[in-house]
Amino acid sequence: MKLVHVIDIENEIILDIYFIDEVTGKKVDYSVEEFRKSIKQ
Repeated sequence: MKLVHVIDIENEIILDIYFIDEVTGKKVDYSVEEFRKSIKQ
């Protein structure tokens, strides 16, 4: 799986985060809230 970040460079905020399944090429939704929780742990 490949992690993709969509970032607003001017405001330096993360707009969207999702995984791309490299086998199927499909986007796997992964919310910003879940990402922040995973960082804190």
